[in-house]
Order: sequence, then structure tokens, then C-alpha cells
Amino acid sequence: MKTLSTSLIIFFAILFHNQLHSQQEFCYDVEFISCGETVTGSTSNSSNDFDFDDFDDCRSISSTFNGGDNVYSFERTYDNEVNYITLDQRGNNGGGSKLDIFLFNDCVITPTNNPCVSTTYNNVAYLVSTISVIKLDQGAPGTYYIVVDGANASSVGSYSLTVSCEGFNCNDAETIECNETVRGNISSNDINNNSGYTADCITIRNFNGNVDNANGMFQSGEDYYRFIVPEDGDYSIDLTALDSNQDLELFVFNADQCCDPEPGGGGVHIFVVPDGSCDAICEEGSTNSSGDSDAVSIPNANEGDEYIIVVDGFSLSMGAYDLTVTCPDALCEDLFSLPCGIQLEDTNDPNAFTNLSAGTVPTELIDQHNFVLD
Repeated sequence: MKTLSTSLIIFFAILFHNQLHSQQEFCYDVEFISCGETVTGSTSNSSNDFDFDDFDDCRSISSTFNGGDNVYSFERTYDNEVNYITLDQRGNNGGGSKLDIFLFNDCVITPTNNPCVSTTYNNVAYLVSTISVIKLDQGAPGTYYIVVDGANASSVGSYSLTVSCEGFNCNDAETIECNETVRGNISSNDINNNSGYTADCITIRNFNGNVDNANGMFQSGEDYYRFIVPEDGDYSIDLTALDSNQDLELFVFNADQCCDPEPGGGGVHIFVVPDGSCDAICEEGSTNSSGDSDAVSIPNANEGDEYIIVVDGFSLSMGAYDLTVTCPDALCEDLFSLPCGIQLEDTNDPNAFTNLSAGTVPTELIDQHNFVLD
């Protein structure tokens, strides 16, 4: 027969066991990811340190989540920073069973506080659930934790994991001129500054033929170019990947509308993509499939307009490319005759001629909008 003291001992033992089980601390056994970095991993040999109770505040399915799991951390620097956390198991980027990611804003789980703030939304219709993305656009600065887990004990796999802190320094853009072709290369050494773009600039479609904005799936590093319009007219920008297996993409933005002062001051101009778009809409984008060139037209551009051209890769695609800006031909109707021994003053007036003594040749500068026929 149980006594009162025996019952109390059993009660407190069970309570203590439940408290131990419900408290989880994972502050130290984590791998740090820098902004724009991609790491690779596998849960095949990982221990099971998390289960469904640990994800109670943000899980959307009733799986046990008793597969192996891995934990990562990254730093969020300001309140309205946009972060994409992307788990990619597509093609060479990973394999095995479908894995899930969970985001925590603290590394201690207690019975009264579960700091899980978000879980994946899966782009099932387009990529058959091989890429999972968490978008974080609200939250205090500080350390955040990413848990990669499997839905059950047999759910293990390999993956690539990318964290972006959206925005790049406009001053780092390389200048490209009219009718110039630049050969560049997206490599693993490039930092991923932008994983998302305005939906208007993305032409990727899912299996139902609908446009999928694919935000979070442009995890490769980027190259940036600056083009300043020399005169009014229609311009085109062409991107050709030199390897037909690579899926590189082309985006064009108006620099005056998108390059804003950096949050927190400092005067550095960066391109910020809140909610997948800059304050102004993306001018144009081209996201054709692997093996297809990308082209963007800029009709009716005005002299002095400045554009930022972004070359990016879809789902960690990398490789060499050629980028060309094609400018309009010279306007032949602006030509006029200049007789020998006549000097043209630096003016737009074709009648402003001055006679030169001894029949010397013209030496004055000619405005770029006037063309001389000799």
C-alpha cells in the first residue's frame, strides 16, 4: 500500500522528468553561417535532439520529427532587414528524404517559452518540394537559430543551406559602356546578397503554368554592373551563359530609385529589397531556363539615367557568362556638311561657322550630338 509520502515522491519525480524533457538548450553546439554564405550538410549521422514538442509554436504538421537534426546560427543586424533562409536539396545541391527547417529567436526552450518563430513554406508546385524557404522580414536584431530536421526517424538527407541578408553596395557595381561585352563569372567565392526579386521581374512558371515568384531561390552570388544612358533612346541588355547547363538570370533596376542610404547611416548606398522588391518596381527581368539566353529591353531611356544590372544564379547555378549592352545607332539625319577651311564652334547650331585663315583644318571640339560629313 502506497503512503502519502510515497505518492508525493512519485509525483515530484514525474514532474521533474517532464520539466527536464520539456527544457531544451542548444546555444553552443551550433554552426555559424555568415550573411550570404552557403553551407552543405547531412542529417544521416546526426543525433535526434529535437522532436515535435520542441517545434510546438510553429509546426504545421503532426509528424514526430524524431529524425536526425542539425543546428545553425546567424546574426540579424537591424529590425527591418530581410533574410531568406533556403534549404536546397535539388539536383547536386542535396538528396535523400525531404527535410524541414525551423527558425528560433532563442536557444532555450522551456515549458513556458517556445522561441520557434517560423517554419518552412515548401514550393511544392514548382520544385516538387526539394527547396524550402523561410522569409524573415520582421524581428529584433540578434542571434537566430536554424534547425534542420526530418519528419520521422527515416527522414534523413543531404542539403545546401543559404542565409541572405538582402542588400548590396551600389558603389561596388562595375561600369559597363555602350556596345561593350563583359565576360564575368559567378563562382562559389561570390557572396549571396539577394535571394529575392520583384515578382514583375520573374518569369519562372510552375507545372500548372502559373508564375511562381521563386523568392529565396536565387541563392548564388551576384555580379553587379552600372550603366549610365549616354543619350535618349532604346537600349537592350543581353546575358549569355557559356555553359548551357547553368541557369543564370538577369535583373535591371533604376539606380536612382533603388540605391538608398544604408539603414543606420554611414552614407553608403545599398540596394535594399524589402518584401521581395525595392521601393520602385523592378524595371525588367529575364529568368529563362538553363541553356537559354536572357535579354532585357529599356525603351525610351533618358540621357543620364543610371541602371544597376544584376547577374544572379537560380538554385545555386554558377558559371561564366557574357554580358552586352547594345545602344542605338547614330542618328544619320543629324549629319551636315562642313566645308574645308571652316571651323565648327562647340555648339549645337550647325550654322555657327567661323572662317579660318590659310585654310587650316577644323580643330574645335564637336558636340556628341552633331556628326560631321566631310
